[in-house]
Amino acid sequence: RAGDPLPFAPRDLPADALVVDVVTEPEITPLLELARQSGRAIHTGVQLNHGQAVHTARFFGFTLP
Repeated sequence: RAGDPLPFAPRDLPADALVVDVVTEPEITPLLELARQSGRAIHTGVQLNHGQAVHTARFFGFTLP
């Protein structure tokens, strides 16, 4: 929820860490914003959701461009 403390500080992660959040709204969560500000690579929930949708569609036999 908005205002909840983060379980860790992204700045404490290795410099080459990839920080991922499954939340899709807002796309840039407080965790991802702090990670980006500390120079860590980020991957959003929207990106994850899109990747899952592509694999799900293929699983069910849909051909994608």
